[in-house]
Amino acid sequence: DGYLIHGERNLYFAKPAAAEGEEPQQELLYNLMNERPSQFFRWDGKVFIIDGANYLVYDGQTCAPVVGKIPRVMIGGTPAGGGTQFEQFNLLQDKWEQSFRGTSTDKVYQLAQTGLDSTPVVVKKARLSGNEVVWDTLVENTDFTVNRTAGKVTFNTAPGEPVLDQEDNIIITASKNGQEGRNRILHCRVGMAFGMNGEENQWFLTGNPGYPNELYWCEAGDPTFFGDLQFAVLGQDDSAIVSLSSLNTYIVAHKDRASGRSYVCAPSYQEINELLVPQVTVAKVLTGCGCIAPYASQSMGEPLFLTDTGIQTITNKELTSEEMTTSRGERVNRRLLTEPGLENAVSCVFGYYYLLAVNGNVYVLDRLNPMEESTALNSNYQYNAFFWNHIPAVCFLVDGDRLLFGTDEGEVMEFYTDEGNSMSYSDNGEG
Repeated sequence: DGYLIHGERNLYFAKPAAAEGEEPQQELLYNLMNERPSQFFRWDGKVFIIDGANYLVYDGQTCAPVVGKIPRVMIGGTPAGGGTQFEQFNLLQDKWEQSFRGTSTDKVYQLAQTGLDSTPVVVKKARLSGNEVVWDTLVENTDFTVNRTAGKVTFNTAPGEPVLDQEDNIIITASKNGQEGRNRILHCRVGMAFGMNGEENQWFLTGNPGYPNELYWCEAGDPTFFGDLQFAVLGQDDSAIVSLSSLNTYIVAHKDRASGRSYVCAPSYQEINELLVPQVTVAKVLTGCGCIAPYASQSMGEPLFLTDTGIQTITNKELTSEEMTTSRGERVNRRLLTEPGLENAVSCVFGYYYLLAVNGNVYVLDRLNPMEESTALNSNYQYNAFFWNHIPAVCFLVDGDRLLFGTDEGEVMEFYTDEGNSMSYSDNGEG
């Protein structure tokens, strides 16, 4: 067991010391990381990582850029380019497939895109060998030619009818430079696991400076596939989505102070261009102060996020109101709001506690012991709160009942859990 650690330009796999007195082990996995906070998503035994410049996957052995799934965008294709749409184009992949039902007379087959790049086009053609279907690979400029500008494939000899009744007998794989689409994902800086009915089988991404008001999400169960129809434009592009959180079965996109809005969105499937596509529908737009810290938002039975007026939330009651003004940090807000650089605050949920760290201080909200607070605007209760200092956390990691944090000096530290050990109260030997 070990941990993935992002420090400056490097990503490491680190193992704690096996015994007291031994040194921890670390392995450099990748040395082209972006020097800014990264986000992680675990799925199917792999870890997917965004950092505002890269989209990477760690498979337990190596770390490399994600290779997007090649979608089959059309089936039952006709030589003229008709057919049935089957999958979306993938923003992470230049290539796509189309399958056709060939004829004995047509030599020219129209693809779904024009302006192909120089990547060789690959064609597979079905034939019967006994009772089995065998797919032969045809070679460009030997068996067929390609008009890349028009997106047309011309066979030397008409490929013939399907070898099995009504089944496609030609599969064409083509490619078009999609760097602009890829950058929409690669430059995202904020991610959250979510999905329909609250499942965490999709990764929702935002925080791309080039598309500040857009939210993206992958296919359910496949972080290598971000369909070109799977995005939402929330409000105007002069105000950015800063962070994400969740409220029951809704995903919430918190915009900046220029907008002050939180978009409460419901994931669902919708039919678009004959395809059943994962989408989000805006259920409610709530107006407040605007989120200021992308990594201070958490979900702890309700969404918590940081604004210019302190820690706030959205309650179920407010889904029927016009404004969002509920405060949850009244017992720490006065001290918290004196901190410089609040946009750099980071947070986590550990057990029943919300921890927000900035400038070596940690502000703690206790969910188990809420108390009524009549002075808090439109709030039924406030959390009990605590203030910790001398904790230079710039990121957190919750690992079961263990709480770790990283420092700007490149250290990884862990809170003691042994109440009977005097070292548990020594502030790393300084107390």
